[in-house]
Amino acid sequence: MADRGKRSYVVALGSVPQQSVTKARKRNSTSFAKLSSRGKFSVTDEEAPPAAFQKLPIEVNRMIPLFLNDRDICQFRLICRTTNAAINGDELSFWRLRFRDIFAYNERLSNEQLKEKYQTRQKVLLRGTSVNFHHGYSSDEQTVLKILRNLIVESFQGPYQEYDDTFHPVCINQEHLIRFILNSRLFFNTRRLPSPSRAPGINPTLVAIQLMCAHFLFSLDGFKQNILSFDLSQQLVYATSITAPIFTGPHKVEVNLVWVLHCLNFFRSYMVGDQVMGKVIATMVDGERPSGWRGRLTDGAAPLSRHWKGTYAFLDEKELAAIRQMGEEDDCLFVSDRNVDDGCVQNLNLEFAKDGEEFAWPKLFEERLCSRGHGAAYTRPHTHTRAQHRFLKPLELDPVGIHFVGEGDDDEHFYANGWLNPLPAQPRGCEIPGWQRITFMKYFVDEQGAMEMDALWAYEGAVLPGGRIVLGRWWWASEEIGEMGEENSGPFILWAVDGEQIEDGE
Repeated sequence: MADRGKRSYVVALGSVPQQSVTKARKRNSTSFAKLSSRGKFSVTDEEAPPAAFQKLPIEVNRMIPLFLNDRDICQFRLICRTTNAAINGDELSFWRLRFRDIFAYNERLSNEQLKEKYQTRQKVLLRGTSVNFHHGYSSDEQTVLKILRNLIVESFQGPYQEYDDTFHPVCINQEHLIRFILNSRLFFNTRRLPSPSRAPGINPTLVAIQLMCAHFLFSLDGFKQNILSFDLSQQLVYATSITAPIFTGPHKVEVNLVWVLHCLNFFRSYMVGDQVMGKVIATMVDGERPSGWRGRLTDGAAPLSRHWKGTYAFLDEKELAAIRQMGEEDDCLFVSDRNVDDGCVQNLNLEFAKDGEEFAWPKLFEERLCSRGHGAAYTRPHTHTRAQHRFLKPLELDPVGIHFVGEGDDDEHFYANGWLNPLPAQPRGCEIPGWQRITFMKYFVDEQGAMEMDALWAYEGAVLPGGRIVLGRWWWASEEIGEMGEENSGPFILWAVDGEQIEDGE
């Protein structure tokens, strides 16, 4: 692979002009193959390197470039007709092998398509590290975002599956995403996140891709993570569900991506810094930290992992009221984000209903959470008249979802009961599949085993594609939310972990 800062040579692999060949020849101490006036290769008897390659079996010549980087492949192709044929002969079969070694690939694509896709992707990934990501609307930003989106959506495709040292599925596309995060010019540290009320705001595609790349942020050693808009993120995550709903649109199936990104930004500031929570995360082994998705991203409701860790934040009543009264231009208000600032982490184990299995679902839980009829089923984007907007519309069928129960440990042992509902691929124009809505009630029981009705805590969140990170809002649900929506609420984050890690720690 070409190193950062070096010129990309991959665009020249298909057709190299004679002038370029001459320059390449001059850079080498050995005489390379010459081009005739018509651009064809001709080799003299005294030119040892070309003669040597001509004596090798064609299978060997085809294997050699598989061990070269893109720059050296370009040089190799220019040696003689034999090496050129190894790259571009045999109906471009080399490019299928090359693509398969470097990216997860769709075996239905032709060799010509794979060649073009490889060269374009490598060029954009290399040059894209110098792009400044502001709000995601410039042509350079959108070109890079398209490639990153494809790396995400096409991950884990193809007939081959690789595993890491702990026998978890991994995909080479994720390695490219991590490399881009590390080498790109402040991809996460560019500018202060814009307020949702300011047009045009941030491109939803940029937000979605940043959320997907966030899977890898908590295990990157040496990656400087500046949080430039923590005060705005803090203000938004404590906003009410009326002011900042997590799910929007006519049918409430579109994720409020900007709010979710601010929620991530809020917790990232605690989890990767020098504060107590950051030190707690740093002491965790890899199986306990947030991690990347482990399979193809697909639409529909799908059970999540069984074992989870997470944390949440809350304010006292006066601080909560004060932060909600702040305007966007007001000076920063110092408040103490309780629980998360002490490095508190809770464990949660989930059990999902199997086909034909039913769990009890109290009517009160449905009244508070609207789990069965909110964003439970959907179709693809539907086009209506010019006077109507293009939107995601639920199916007029029985709600689709997966029921689950669970229990865990916070300050006390608690129980959970909730639903997982599918959402459409989004955002529009990007269409990353695999989003889900999760809702559950967290409750406690007394010594007699009865539910404590004055300690009901509702949770609603967006499950990121891949099902390994949840970001959302909790609120006190023992009473109904008033018409003004002034609930006692705050943000939470959950991430999937390996089961053995929890069991060893118990």
